This record gives sequence, C-alpha cells and structure tokens, in this order.
Amino acid sequence: MVKTVDRIDKQILATLIENPTEPFLKIAKKLDISPSTVKKRYEKMKNRVFSNPFVIIDLSKLGFQGKAFLLVSNSIEGNPQLTLDRLHQMPNVFLIAETIGKFDFIAYVAFRDIKEIKKIVNEIRELPSVKKVDVTLTEQTDFPTRRQYSTSS
Repeated sequence: MVKTVDRIDKQILATLIENPTEPFLKIAKKLDISPSTVKKRYEKMKNRVFSNPFVIIDLSKLGFQGKAFLLVSNSIEGNPQLTLDRLHQMPNVFLIAETIGKFDFIAYVAFRDIKEIKKIVNEIRELPSVKKVDVTLTEQTDFPTRRQYSTSS
C-alpha cells in the first residue's frame, strides 16, 4: 500500500529543499509542531520519498554563468545511440533524459559564456544523427533546480 504525503510532510520537504541542513528544531518552530514529530516524519519519508540524497550545486561558484536546456531531435535515419553517446561525452552536460514527443532528448548544459554554449550547440547540430537542436537559456546556476513548492491545505 502506497502511503501519501500529507500537508505537514510537504511543508517539511519544502523546508529541506530550500535548506537541506535546516535543523529539525527550526522546522518544528516554523510549522508549530514538535521536533520529535519532524524527526519521525522525516525518518518515515526518508525511505519512501527520498530515492537518493542530493546536493544542490551553485554552478556560478565554479565559473558558470547559466544553464542551457537543449531539446534535441534525431534525424529519421540517424542513430539515437550516437547522439546519446556524444551528449554523455560532453563535459558541461549535467543531465540527459530521453523524451517522448516533439524531441528525442533534453540535455541540461552549464556554460561559462555565450561563446561556449554556441560551440556546444554547434557540435551537437553537426552530428549526422541530429536533425534539430532548440535552445533555451537561463541565468539560473543552481543544479538541479532549486524550487519552491507551494503547500495547499
């Protein structure tokens, strides 16, 4: 039986997403519940909600100025594995996902400046297996994306 995450669990998660090192005592005060309740709920969620521990990296501290989201379409005669292998070899690619729909892959790429991202995009576009690459840029440098979750009652 799958147990659902309730409003309090969501609030605890939202706090930990914002600050993974937030002490249970501060979370408890913020949510007006006891620290032992926070700890018990965290322990229960740890095995069913968290698949792996994660760290949010501030890429700007490594010299990156932003992220690009590359939406890649393979050509009909192209080999998707060739595209995937090449994306995996690129040092600035942090995440690749196969998609269903208009595009075959999405790649998250960190870049230091416009010249660097243009070079990466052109390298991908030149692959014989690639039909099209659409690019969306953001100045946001958190990876993965830091996100605020709204909690509804």
